[in-house]
Amino acid sequence: MPERLLYSISTRGKMSFNNFETAFSTIYALVHKTFPEGVSFTHLKYQTLRFLDALGHCEFDFEKRYVYTCPPVLVLIPSFGLPKAVLTGVRNPDLIKHLKTFASVNKDSVRFDSIPQKVKYSLLPPAIYLEAISNDLLEGAAVKAGINFKLEEPAAWRLINFSSGINNIKQNILFEDRAELNWPKRTFSITNLYFDKFYLPQDGLKLVEYTNPRDQQKLHWIWKDKMAAEIDRDWGRFLVLSSQNINVILYDKKRFLFAVPATVPLPRLISRALTLCTGLAPTDAILKGHPVKEIPVDCRFNIYQAVIPTIAEIVAEKLGQILVNYNLEVDENGEIQ
Repeated sequence: MPERLLYSISTRGKMSFNNFETAFSTIYALVHKTFPEGVSFTHLKYQTLRFLDALGHCEFDFEKRYVYTCPPVLVLIPSFGLPKAVLTGVRNPDLIKHLKTFASVNKDSVRFDSIPQKVKYSLLPPAIYLEAISNDLLEGAAVKAGINFKLEEPAAWRLINFSSGINNIKQNILFEDRAELNWPKRTFSITNLYFDKFYLPQDGLKLVEYTNPRDQQKLHWIWKDKMAAEIDRDWGRFLVLSSQNINVILYDKKRFLFAVPATVPLPRLISRALTLCTGLAPTDAILKGHPVKEIPVDCRFNIYQAVIPTIAEIVAEKLGQILVNYNLEVDENGEIQ
């Protein structure tokens, strides 16, 4: 059962990265039996960690190398019908039982759903939903289960409005004269959309990842000529892309699908906002359809669902991007045709 990983984190409150890796390896072997050929264990581990964060179950700290749990909360998701909420934060079987029981007792007014995540090879827990004829009933379910609730407005809207934007990031960068670190380094390539140790940018901003040879900790500096500043790597990538007017976000306005290259993950608060449009982690697919000028061939995308145009446009503006209209029809092989 994929939810075992979240149960494991939930019982500890916080977990070191080393313990997380051990738990992931142990539970993965029980759930999937074999490891998928051609898939990196490190990629799976960090993808799972990022998606657990995006789903609101936990938060990670790369500097301290710890995973911290979030308290259980019933949060509203955007809906065109009856009020619908998804469970975020830590969980255990007893909590799920309380919510099921409440829905059963109020079966004419409340519906309980458990939807498996669609991300391949992950250890993500299913999305737990309650749909009711009123917010009062959703609140009653949370109170009965002894958890918090946030039902005034959808969490996606609250997070989007709270998130920084690229203009805020620019204003807060403090460039200063710095000497180049004598550490192994990789530079973010605007051509390949990943960090590359052989990439040499010609001009403009450049984002460099340094690896401390003693403890393997990563440090990210953004350079402007001979001046540099430390920066969050997720925002740094979009800052570099924006400075070169490179647009990498695909949007399908008919299906409300929002796709971003897997190697250019969204800043964490924005990723959580889009994930909480549904309570489902983004799926992935490879771009095989008509090419997009500034996106590499066979680029792998993370696709967020049920992102309405208004939210998509706000997110794009915050990231310094212009949405690329695209038909994001994914076939059975996981390819965008």
